Amino acid sequence: MRFTVLRAGGLRGGNRECVLVPVPVSHSQGDEYCTLYRLWFQDGAGADRELGLVKIGYADLIRRERPLEPGGFVSLGSGYNGRLHWFSVGQSDSYYENIRALGPSLRAEILDGLCDIAYDEDLFDQAMMWDVTHASLLHAVAPQTVGVQFRRIAWGGLQFTDYNFSYVAPAPPRDEERPKHCRLSFAVQPHSTPPTNVHVLIGRNGVGKTTLLSGLAGAVMHPERRGADRGQIVGGVGAGMFVNVVSVTFSAFDPAQEPTESDSTPGELRGWDSQAAHQRLPPSVAYHYIGLSKVDELGRPTGERRSHEDLRQGFSKSVAEVVAAGRVDRWIAALARLGSDPHFHQSPVHGFAQDLRDQGAFQKQDQDRAEALFASLSSGHAIVLLTITQLVETVAEASLVLLDEPEAHLHPPLLASFIRAVSDLLTDRNGVAIVATHSPVVLQEVPRSCVWKIGRWDRGVQPVRPEIETYGENVGILTHEVFGLEVGQSGFQAEIEKAVRECGSYEEVLARFGGQVGGEAKGLIRILLAYRERR
Repeated sequence: MRFTVLRAGGLRGGNRECVLVPVPVSHSQGDEYCTLYRLWFQDGAGADRELGLVKIGYADLIRRERPLEPGGFVSLGSGYNGRLHWFSVGQSDSYYENIRALGPSLRAEILDGLCDIAYDEDLFDQAMMWDVTHASLLHAVAPQTVGVQFRRIAWGGLQFTDYNFSYVAPAPPRDEERPKHCRLSFAVQPHSTPPTNVHVLIGRNGVGKTTLLSGLAGAVMHPERRGADRGQIVGGVGAGMFVNVVSVTFSAFDPAQEPTESDSTPGELRGWDSQAAHQRLPPSVAYHYIGLSKVDELGRPTGERRSHEDLRQGFSKSVAEVVAAGRVDRWIAALARLGSDPHFHQSPVHGFAQDLRDQGAFQKQDQDRAEALFASLSSGHAIVLLTITQLVETVAEASLVLLDEPEAHLHPPLLASFIRAVSDLLTDRNGVAIVATHSPVVLQEVPRSCVWKIGRWDRGVQPVRPEIETYGENVGILTHEVFGLEVGQSGFQAEIEKAVRECGSYEEVLARFGGQVGGEAKGLIRILLAYRERR
């Protein structure tokens, strides 16, 4: 394959070749190298196809210098420009999918010619010994993503996979007659309708939902640390493939689901141990925190609350990373889903995202624009915008996203849109989300098979599935299904329960109230009658 490097500007057309166009880089985002290029394929018949963003470097590349000079080459590996140790890596899964779509022969020619470290396992090991790889090529891409997802696609494999696994919580120190373990199973089938990649743990405050999420995070990140006093992932398909844990919490009181081990190193949290460069794949799982707390140098929340200025700057930085990684289209799709909320629909963020896609780079003026845009939003809309943007930034294939009480800052319509946006993102990225909530609005967005009703599991109360289908169900009916005994002790629910106990049929209950019964009450009558028949 012939590669042509342009100084800048548009394509020339004509020959069957790949064309590399340098992309301007904003060094304010922490990447001081100039390794980013946009790759195009010209078929020689007048058709041009953009393949995506790729970063290219060599072993002793100097910061702020371009590795490639305008001109052409056939293979970097043949000692191009007098350099022996070249390597490249795409910045998104779509880059490898676009190359795969060209067919096996061209796929191999392009990836081999560019010394791609996802395609060549040995090159991956060599590249990990150089600063340019850590500081630039993998600045916005986790090593696990390269070694698992990108490598599979680079070799022609399919992107999507099923998940089917269980989490077993630590055994509570209770008497022998009570069940000892809380076991939660999770199954995901790609492209199912309704989607099954968002799972929900619902229950009243204080039953241990956040504790379960924290245990899940630890079990995924440290599967080797198992025992009666630790939770663990067991059996099934897909659980061992998680390469990334993203913890999302905006509660003012609950801690994030961060790993509890105090001796975690930056390498562990970032997914790479600098002392283990010889290993074929990074040994640990990356961890990302999204929330209101400041983080330490390891990326873990400190408990100190972020100021509004911190949040504005965090949003701007996240947008820059989304642009640098070529994920703007994914971001635009997520924003469009949130646009079902009327106020969010009118937000200038949609035009801002389109402008960033058109210009293909994040410039200094974009930082000011991003911060001003964020500052103009209400607290709820700002929180959901920051969250979905950082999710687009951090969620790779085989990510586990843990969300703790997303309803804390969102009104019901925006909450529903947010859950659907998360589901869309995880469908696209082949990931899994587990949401801890006490909002029945969240239940409306997922099927019964993806819901666990949580009681005091530490006292032997086992999680159960809802008795009714939850997807698209009435909020009042779902509220009674989950919190039945609590809501039934006051108001019209108590009168309905009394009538059901004393009447023989649905019609008799309606007659008791003279037909003056609304839709929610009718649904409640049907639920209570169904419970009675099962008994």
